[in-house]
Amino acid sequence: MGTARISPAAFARRQTLKPSELLRRLRDPAPPVSGLLFDVGGVLYDDTVWSRWLLKLLTRLGLHTSYTPFFRVWQREYLQRVTCGELEYWQALRLFLRSRRAESRPN
Repeated sequence: MGTARISPAAFARRQTLKPSELLRRLRDPAPPVSGLLFDVGGVLYDDTVWSRWLLKLLTRLGLHTSYTPFFRVWQREYLQRVTCGELEYWQALRLFLRSRRAESRPN
């Protein structure tokens, strides 16, 4: 599937349409939709890029863990609370990271 390119001249003409032309275009029916594509994270794309980046950063800061156990806790104990509406996403992430930091401190 290619990307449509608009020349600078065509773009300028598009910006200077008369109000009557804009109204006419708004009244014209849109072409029919032939389908919708819904993607579940991890099926059509790698949804772990951000989490792997975060783990790499935390490892550089001194956290000693691996991907699976680290994010299993996130999904089970924190992300589930987000999907239930109990916590906001960033609030849950903050709590999760604080709990990991507390566990990684030497006694």
